[in-house]
Amino acid sequence: MFNSGQAQYHVGANFVTTRADTYPYIDPSRFNLQGKHALITDASKGVGRATAISYAKAGASGIAIAARSSLEDVAKEVKEAAAAAGRPEPNILAIKLDVTDRGSVKAAVAEVSRAFEGRLDVLINNAGYLSSFGSILDMDPNDWWQDYEVNVKGVYNVTHSFFPMLIKSQLRILINITSIGAVSLVPGNSAYGSAKLAVMQLTEYIN
Repeated sequence: MFNSGQAQYHVGANFVTTRADTYPYIDPSRFNLQGKHALITDASKGVGRATAISYAKAGASGIAIAARSSLEDVAKEVKEAAAAAGRPEPNILAIKLDVTDRGSVKAAVAEVSRAFEGRLDVLINNAGYLSSFGSILDMDPNDWWQDYEVNVKGVYNVTHSFFPMLIKSQLRILINITSIGAVSLVPGNSAYGSAKLAVMQLTEYIN
């Protein structure tokens, strides 16, 4: 660990391997998720998009992709990924979802329940928000709080609403996406960093 101004940064330990791509142990083609159903929030880009594609390669029977933006291209990629991996085409459900809105989340529960016959095995809370960096005094309070609205309240809303369906599964996997921002002190990152830290403890309570 070294100091830079008032910030503390952790240097990766020598037992940590940096990865930039999928490696054999986690290659989705090694898994068989036939008969399993997953929901991924904020699946329109980045980690969420890649996760949906990986579940298709692993043979998941149902993949719900949710976001506020269009998911048409993602749904096409997910189908193509399943075909390329020699897997049956999954039941893909594209949902318009705002994780901060309880009504939107409840509507999503109804859609998933109908499409997947009340079955959900994997829930991935990937939706997130990163406010502009700035000191606590200089930041717009509404922008600062938006980190908590999406990163904490959003995770709570989705988990709370989908938990009754998830708990019926024998697999019952819940993944909340956080980041190194939760465990490092970076100047100007008080909103995102503290919100992601809160998600880590919320996950412990859920467990």
